[in-house]
Amino acid sequence: MGASLWLVVTADVIRSRRLTPQAEAQERIVTALAAFNQSPILGVDRSHLATKFTLGRGDEIQGVLAATAPLLPILRHLRYALQPARLRIGVGLGTIETPINPESSWQMDGPAFHLVRTALEELGHTVLPRTRLRIGIRYWLDEEQRVERELNALLSLYDEITRRWTTEQWHAVMAVEETRTLRASADILGVAKQNVHKRLRAAGWGPVQEAEALVTAEPNRLLGYLSSPAPG
Repeated sequence: MGASLWLVVTADVIRSRRLTPQAEAQERIVTALAAFNQSPILGVDRSHLATKFTLGRGDEIQGVLAATAPLLPILRHLRYALQPARLRIGVGLGTIETPINPESSWQMDGPAFHLVRTALEELGHTVLPRTRLRIGIRYWLDEEQRVERELNALLSLYDEITRRWTTEQWHAVMAVEETRTLRASADILGVAKQNVHKRLRAAGWGPVQEAEALVTAEPNRLLGYLSSPAPG
């Protein structure tokens, strides 16, 4: 099977109509996305970003990633860039039938886009920042359903932890990811090294990193099935 898999990400801005004034709020989101698209996402090969993340349909943000992309670190950077706006995020892992347009995904189509729409519908109108993943690999239905269930359970726990992060914890996480050391992070944040450590521990940064690595590993493992013969 020669089809490529992609991760389509569509984020719905929670209670976007309450962001006032709306025109300015939308402009802030567009500006934040422009910076996000240009900024280096630590540890992420830029080739993972198949299209830019852009605003469309009023209050939705969309982009396309390679299936091998580190999904959760990218989504974490996206949520951070768009604060104080909060996001419901749907992810569809599947194929795309139209050419890839690096500038915008809004005119593209294919099963991955239908999957991401289903994922968003399953999230409903929750006011909490949540993430939902749907997988579509035609010949491995049982396996993809198992992985989908397990990943969504993990995503629920991940979201529950990260949604409770304070502003200080967010800054500590992003600083230590950038600098790789508590001392350098403390210098950036203007606090004692011990305070950075306390913030990371309160944020559950160790388990969060483990969850991010697991979510990245599963789509890569599923890609192996594409080169395997379909079951008879």
